[in-house]
Amino acid sequence: MGMSTMPAVLPRFANFRELQLSRHAGDAKHYSGEVPMTFCPTGWFGRVFLKTGLVMQPYKRFAPDILLSGADPFDLREYGVQGHIRFTPGHTAGSISVELSDQEALVGDLLASGILLGGIALKGRAKRPPFEDDPMLVARELQRLVDSGVTQFYMGHGGPLPANEVRRHIASLVKIGAKSSTFKQKGDPMKTTPEQNTKLVIEAFDTLFNKRDYAAAEKFWSPNYIQHSAHIAPGREGLFNLVRSLPPTLKYEPGVIVADSDFVIVHGRFSGFGAPANWIAADILRIEDGILVEHWDVIQDEATQEQSKSKAPMIGTSFPT
Repeated sequence: MGMSTMPAVLPRFANFRELQLSRHAGDAKHYSGEVPMTFCPTGWFGRVFLKTGLVMQPYKRFAPDILLSGADPFDLREYGVQGHIRFTPGHTAGSISVELSDQEALVGDLLASGILLGGIALKGRAKRPPFEDDPMLVARELQRLVDSGVTQFYMGHGGPLPANEVRRHIASLVKIGAKSSTFKQKGDPMKTTPEQNTKLVIEAFDTLFNKRDYAAAEKFWSPNYIQHSAHIAPGREGLFNLVRSLPPTLKYEPGVIVADSDFVIVHGRFSGFGAPANWIAADILRIEDGILVEHWDVIQDEATQEQSKSKAPMIGTSFPT
């Protein structure tokens, strides 16, 4: 967090008895040291910074005290803070923000302002940080925070910024994303990385199965969606109608995710849909032009500890209760 914003924010954390480190599984392979960090410069400063080699210096591997996964908010009240952690990908695959109950949010490097990392001037004007994975994802997450009522944004460099300035920045990011998509030749499929495809699937499943926001979910699924599951009627509407028919207690929890080329396999749990046992599903999805176009699945009933021969849970670290 930038030094200019710390005095206004630190009192909210005065009740902390113990400092704990929270991170999202989207970046787990980086901070565990399995995969080197990658950097996508947003302008001249990022390119120059990258050439210095400073950002490529080795860092100590670590394991967070709290490892988040999926898109569910993490409540901070038991830690003395009136607010929650939100998964806000875009700067990196595992970017997170803290949304406070008084309509303020700590967004880290999702935003920046000022000249030379917020140190000299123009601190009240939003800009992209030196490095950013996906401007469209950043725009989407910032818009969600604005829509949820956040009026003041604190960041790692510069600021703070009011919601109106963040809205202006969102519009700028959308233009950048739209412009970059025109670089591909007409008729050529838009190429996305496995990391981007992983983000897409996590957000799509959360939007449809957990939030039940059918209008928002339409942008993730192709209108020509090809369905291979024996449990779901054909097309996008077959899937959406199935979800509409399920009780409001339906919940989806992602587990292990593997992505390669245009395919993503997500191993997850479906619960609360009225069956005697939860479903553990391996959903296989094909992505084209940044949307889900084809689906296969393999489904099993979730075993209890007594039923399991391996005595290890099928997903996560604990058996269903």
